[in-house]
Amino acid sequence: MPNDAPSPEGPRFRFTLIGRFTVHQDGRPLADTILGSRKQRTLLKLLLINRGHVVSTEDIAEALWAGNQPAKVEGNSSLLVSLLRATFGTDAMLGRRPGYTPPPSPLADTVVEEAERLTAELKARVASS
Repeated sequence: MPNDAPSPEGPRFRFTLIGRFTVHQDGRPLADTILGSRKQRTLLKLLLINRGHVVSTEDIAEALWAGNQPAKVEGNSSLLVSLLRATFGTDAMLGRRPGYTPPPSPLADTVVEEAERLTAELKARVASS
């Protein structure tokens, strides 16, 4: 995500993927309107859920247009990624054949990743007891 230093209280961007989708920047919630269209938010969720893996343009098209794909799927997908980059920084989404992926970053975190870290910490504590 952006190259700014993380804030002292944690990652610059925090994404809630369980329950209502929300994004916090430096601890403050971002309005849906800042996150863009429904398709932009859906693409962001798809990429975050698959973080660490490349999501193909074909999978993006299926998730966003479900059989009603526009003639220029790659161009439309590219535009949506560009709009996400405008919100989260130019390095927020990497283009990797055959699609896109958000890079691992200490500046962005999801509640899923936090749950995985907490589970690993708990397991380590129990194992050392």
